Amino acid sequence: MQISIFFHFPRCDPFFIRCIKPNIKKIPGLFDVEYVGAQLRHSGIMEAIHIRKEGYPIRITIEEFANR
Repeated sequence: MQISIFFHFPRCDPFFIRCIKPNIKKIPGLFDVEYVGAQLRHSGIMEAIHIRKEGYPIRITIEEFANR
């Protein structure tokens, strides 16, 4: 599964992969929206998305930072 994801995003340069469990009971085919949402919030992914939407990339050079 992880390998196939990379083929969908050929221009991405991934730094890491975060595993999100779809449900607490590990039942195949069951997706618990609240459980997944809590994992995303507690891991900081939602905040990272918010920061990216504001126009700040995760990594910038010192020169780019100084120009802002």
